[in-house]
Amino acid sequence: MNSSEKILEILLSCIKDSNITEKDCLRACNINNSFFSVWKKQPDQKPSYDKIVSIALYLGLDLNYVFLTQEESNRTFRIYTVNDREDELLKYWRGLSAFDQGLVLGRLQKRD
Repeated sequence: MNSSEKILEILLSCIKDSNITEKDCLRACNINNSFFSVWKKQPDQKPSYDKIVSIALYLGLDLNYVFLTQEESNRTFRIYTVNDREDELLKYWRGLSAFDQGLVLGRLQKRD
């Protein structure tokens, strides 16, 4: 299972657990009703991160849970020493909303 399929599985499972329909979720997030059906038919596609973040936030999900593997998520809790510039960047990062953090991550991942 690739990461796109994993994210799709997480979102669909959480929608089901929330006792709402996919259509209701998409409508609440102002996303086209065909978003999930297209993604299900083409699981290798890389859907827009801002849409995934919108859905995750609507469902109240931790973005680490949605985007990171368990191993990656565990690594984020290690203690690292940062220099002054990195510390300044972290202060800006922490001031961003979860949605804006998702947008930044999406843009950075597109650069790869």
